[in-house]
This record gives sequence, structure tokens and C-alpha cells, in this order.
Amino acid sequence: MEENQSERSSASIDNMKKTPLTKVVITSKDSEQKLSLIKSKFTELEKWKYPSDQEFVQKFFLDDKSQLIIINQKKSSLDKILEIFD
Repeated sequence: MEENQSERSSASIDNMKKTPLTKVVITSKDSEQKLSLIKSKFTELEKWKYPSDQEFVQKFFLDDKSQLIIINQKKSSLDKILEIFD
């Protein structure tokens, strides 16, 4: 996904999936909808259960040997959330 592409749509996620590089998705608003969309687009997330009302960082290894990192940001700064990831 392009850096300036902040809106997550079905088409933007499909475009992101074509790139065999690490993918990072940050959600901060409408988390339930956006996380549901992400889950529906990646078969590797079929059984994933996510707490859309909580902050988290989760990493997944995808079938194309790339990684998907999902950050659900609520109140903390991105710097604070990334500390969780370390």
C-alpha cells in the first residue's frame, strides 16, 4: 500500500497483497470494519480473533513468505504501540 494511501478499501488491500514484501496496516478509526475487511482478504487470517476495542500489534507470516503486521491504535501514540512490538 502506498504511504499516502490512508483509506483501506477492498481494492487497496488486493493491491497490497500483490507485493511480496512486509505489509504494515494501521487502524485507528472504524477498527471493527477495517479489521474484518483485512481478515476477509487474507486466507491466513481465517481463524484470527481480534480485540477491535483494544490496542495491539500482531504479526502474521503469509503464504507468499512475506509478513503482515497489523496495528490497532486507539489512544496511545504510534511510538508507544511499537514498543509493544519490540
